[in-house]
Amino acid sequence: MPTPNLLQDFVAYCQRHIKGDEKGEAQIFLDRFFTALGYPEGLKGAGAEWWHD
Repeated sequence: MPTPNLLQDFVAYCQRHIKGDEKGEAQIFLDRFFTALGYPEGLKGAGAEWWHD
């Protein structure tokens, strides 16, 4: 379950490190996003898979 602190940490991380390179930053963004949503293992912990064309 997301908490205000997890979501604030996610926003702060994005402001510091995510610069808009979609291909280079997408996986990092999603992993951090799922962590903020309460999945300690991020993307994989949520049962999601990473793929791209």
